[in-house]
Amino acid sequence: MILENAKPRLLEAMALANCTQTNQEVTFIYNELHTHDTIGAVFMWIVEHFHDFTTRHDEYRFVVIIHPKK
Repeated sequence: MILENAKPRLLEAMALANCTQTNQEVTFIYNELHTHDTIGAVFMWIVEHFHDFTTRHDEYRFVVIIHPKK
């Protein structure tokens, strides 16, 4: 379920990152991420779309940072 909800946000971030050539952040609140399997599915989906990304966590948020394609 998390992946289906995340796809539109991730696609928008990927397009914007490529257009502006700047990193784009997609935030998830911790209660969206019930298990490691759900965020793992998001990571695999990003990798399958050949995008570089990093992660960080803020207070009560997990942030996926989409990097522009070079």
